[in-house]
Amino acid sequence: MIDELPVLEKIVEKLAYRRAEPGFPAGRKLAGWETIDTASIEAFAGGHVMLVDPLQTLTIPFAGSFFFTCIRDRGGDNKLCWASSLS
Repeated sequence: MIDELPVLEKIVEKLAYRRAEPGFPAGRKLAGWETIDTASIEAFAGGHVMLVDPLQTLTIPFAGSFFFTCIRDRGGDNKLCWASSLS
């Protein structure tokens, strides 16, 4: 579990934002398909992993670099859709 996930999600979405529309060439778009814009950043995040068994609960902290990917449809806002650990 990443600590302060809602805050991290908003920060990543704002950092991945680009002011210019990427431009989607009409001739290269397949009929029936929607185009999306992707943006990715690397960011440091921390949290904890909880291991639970009948006798005890172990909480193990972690911190590391993650690669976050956002998608944005035409004219929309970024939405965080994927995160990968770089550790």
